Amino acid sequence: MKTNSFTVRAVLKKGNDTLKNGTYPIIIKVQRNGITQTLSLSERIEEKYWKNGKAIGKGFAPLNDLIDKRIQDLKDFILESKRLNIPLSNNEISNFWNGKSEKEQDFYKFFDEFCLSHLEKKSKATRVHYTTLRKKLIDHRPNLSFTEIDYSFMKSFESYLLKTGSGVYNMTKFFKTALGEAHRQKLTKDDSWKDFKVPRPNERKISLTSEELSLVEKCDVSGNKDLELTKDVFLFSCYVGGMRFGDVTKFTKADYKKGAISIIQEKTKEPQIAYVDVRAKKILAKYIGKCKDGEPVFPKIYSQKANKKIKEIMTLCGIEKHMTFHASRNTFAGYMTEKNINSFIVSKMMGHKRLSQTFSYTTVSVETMKNVYKSIHQSNPEK
Repeated sequence: MKTNSFTVRAVLKKGNDTLKNGTYPIIIKVQRNGITQTLSLSERIEEKYWKNGKAIGKGFAPLNDLIDKRIQDLKDFILESKRLNIPLSNNEISNFWNGKSEKEQDFYKFFDEFCLSHLEKKSKATRVHYTTLRKKLIDHRPNLSFTEIDYSFMKSFESYLLKTGSGVYNMTKFFKTALGEAHRQKLTKDDSWKDFKVPRPNERKISLTSEELSLVEKCDVSGNKDLELTKDVFLFSCYVGGMRFGDVTKFTKADYKKGAISIIQEKTKEPQIAYVDVRAKKILAKYIGKCKDGEPVFPKIYSQKANKKIKEIMTLCGIEKHMTFHASRNTFAGYMTEKNINSFIVSKMMGHKRLSQTFSYTTVSVETMKNVYKSIHQSNPEK
């Protein structure tokens, strides 16, 4: 049977494949552009009952019907692909022949369906993470099937993320979440990807000291609009309740009343009332008069870009710390602790629901502990 430049036919595979009962396997040969591909029919027959691609004799009608149907289905698949001008690889023909759907093989088709069904109720920030993950995966491996995803692939993806300065922990976490759903749907074959682990970065302990914060404040980036905006948004968060990136870049004029910003936090859906001090008011004055009602006070900036710019600013300041925007939240909490502000008040300022959340942000420096010991000994001198 010819399908344009394709020939599809059933033949016996002779040679060492004969069994003791004298039967040979029936295979399907696909020939195109001088290349021959063989597909297994999982059926056998004696040579004397086979002629011109058909089984002959009584009782073989069901086998011939099966052969005709499988060849016709393959023929239709090839013709439809040609009609749609979709090039076919040997692997794609094999997948069709073996009953494997596109979704079963193509990770990206599954991933798109996964995002549609699982991310509807997730926060915008989470949805952005998955969008970023897809872009990173495609950049690393434009065509990705489930058969390729194993421990080695996870290692190669990690190397790519490190090379491009991407967040390895978050990208791996979201990737494995999607793979977990694929595993539940029995789409994954090699589960060695589960063994790939990335330590969670201890972001909550990375913050700026008062001296480092002063260096950032004095850093002149007025000649670069992106750096200036990033610096202003970062410092604003350091001053105002350690507001998260998604909140500080979205609050509007209407949220700012009586010297405080009152919002519902994007991540936790909990309220946060953050007092705007004198330093923050100076930053606010640069932008609040330029924005329209209902629009965010700060011009649009994406978190990934902001994190890159923060690293540039830290380099300019000579601060050798792996900083992200989240460090502004840590810095605010650390500053409040150094000023001996009650943890309950800090918790309310940061919009935490439980005091235990605040404790994970607050740390006490060695210098503070020394001062406490000094004050104890001074008030209770040894006699």
